[in-house]
Amino acid sequence: MPPTALASLATAPQWLALLHMQKNALTGTYHSEVDAKDFFLSGKKDDSEAELNATLQALRSPIEGNGSAWCRFPARAQFLTQYFSLHKPENLHCSALDYWRSRFSAEEITLVYPDPYLKKIASIFGHTFLRIDARDKNTHPVLLSQTISYYADVGAADNSTVRYIAKGLTGHFPGIIDLAPYFEKLRAYSDDQDRDIREYRLTFTPEKVRLFVDHVWEVRGSSFNYFFLDENCSYRLISLLDVITPTHNLRTQFTTHTIPVDTVKALQAQGLIANTQYIPSARKRFYAQLAQLTPSQQVAFKKLLKTPATLDNVNDSTVLALAENYRSIQVQVDPAKKAPHNLQVNQLVQHQYQIKNSVPAVKTPITAAEPTTDGHDMLRLQTGWQHDSGKDYLVLGGRFAYHDFHDPLPAFQKGVQLEVLDFQLRLDPYQHDDRVSLDRIRWFAVQSYNPSDVFFQDASWGLSAARQRELIHEKTSLVNIAEGYRGITKNCGNLLCHAEIIGGALTGSALDHAWDMRAGARAGLLYQTPYWSWSADMSQQYYLINDSDKLTTFQTEAGYRLTRDLSVYFSYAHQETYAAQRDQFLISLRSFF
Repeated sequence: MPPTALASLATAPQWLALLHMQKNALTGTYHSEVDAKDFFLSGKKDDSEAELNATLQALRSPIEGNGSAWCRFPARAQFLTQYFSLHKPENLHCSALDYWRSRFSAEEITLVYPDPYLKKIASIFGHTFLRIDARDKNTHPVLLSQTISYYADVGAADNSTVRYIAKGLTGHFPGIIDLAPYFEKLRAYSDDQDRDIREYRLTFTPEKVRLFVDHVWEVRGSSFNYFFLDENCSYRLISLLDVITPTHNLRTQFTTHTIPVDTVKALQAQGLIANTQYIPSARKRFYAQLAQLTPSQQVAFKKLLKTPATLDNVNDSTVLALAENYRSIQVQVDPAKKAPHNLQVNQLVQHQYQIKNSVPAVKTPITAAEPTTDGHDMLRLQTGWQHDSGKDYLVLGGRFAYHDFHDPLPAFQKGVQLEVLDFQLRLDPYQHDDRVSLDRIRWFAVQSYNPSDVFFQDASWGLSAARQRELIHEKTSLVNIAEGYRGITKNCGNLLCHAEIIGGALTGSALDHAWDMRAGARAGLLYQTPYWSWSADMSQQYYLINDSDKLTTFQTEAGYRLTRDLSVYFSYAHQETYAAQRDQFLISLRSFF
């Protein structure tokens, strides 16, 4: 092959995908995201042509056994045999590669998307992994299919939340490719973490699926740096899929950040999704089944949970099956009492066998909005009018991600909000003070109102870090504030009623000695429908360090969904200290991109 043709082949999209090389937009040079030195036969991770020549030389060498390049890099070999006269030695046996391939029934690929999970930083935007399936689901059940995941190896030493976030944002965790049977993933995400799951079967042929499995073999032991915002679980899987979708070059769509649901949208936009299946969480299935019980069955069910010794007196198969499901969930969510829950599951199973009652068919259709088509996009822009302490302002704002209580609800979980890099500027058209000033920048804010009942007791909680305008003594000033919340939420008809203890630390020149701490309590209501949302909160906090001042706050907010990516927002807030008070109105239009 002429040198010019060889150089052209070295920059072919599929070859670059096999090497995980990306082009630097500024310098025009290529650099691989793989950190393992033994992945590069040339010893160069920034020279695709040198690696192509080194791979060709290795494929032509007489090395036998698992050390042969044919065994180590089967996907590269398949690519190069299309352009060069290369033949795998007839007597060459790749026992390790053959064992790897035997672990998969590689005919279909399904991308699996569990919903966001707020209790784990790395999963707050959701998660994706791939499942390798056979077409014959009777012979090869889906539950036993192998999954391929990519995650951050955080290690046992990183228990500090601050250090965990800092290392995750700067790529100081190694990324690990992991295999596990699908039933283990379902148990963890659906039962333990109470997450809905969506399965997206992709359109690849069996030949491409097997090529994908071969490429995962090539990189399975290699190290990548894991970044929470860009080179995360979803990005790495997209980069692996680029090997079998080189003309789409999906990685180029994710240059600044990678949010799992956006990778699903990218696959959908390229026509690579064949069909979708929704799997509600174990708790959603439990509540749907509970709602179908008759009043007498509900009494019997609650009595059985409260007094397990009454098991011998229960012969209703529906009640017994639901009790078994409930205890099975508790095994996962209540590890401190795992042994007694397991014992009760076994007793329920044995009792059902003894009375020879068949498990009833469950007819509880559960539907949910589809995040790729019904949910709003991640980036948000906001413009509107604000009246603050007698002055009028125009406001402009933006948010990197993700969703708050008053954004359009479809495809998002009720009672949950997560915001990253949410800022708001205000412009004074009358130039009473600075023409443009910062109203707030919320670096990170998460709030979860988990309703508790007799079956599941979850705490409501939240964390936030921001620089924002606060009423300090008699003036409104910009301060830095980090707050935490913990409390309880109950279902009050269509409302969520919540109450929590709140506390925080503040810094800023407006404070005595430039810092302070405060603590108190808050109570409120939250109402959400697919179109309307409304909330009201009242809190009272006391400053603990410098002064005996008190801050009383009342705030109400509302939102109305105009379209999937457009909504109207309104808020009113009243703050009061011993020395002053502040009233603030805001109405704005929110657009999502």
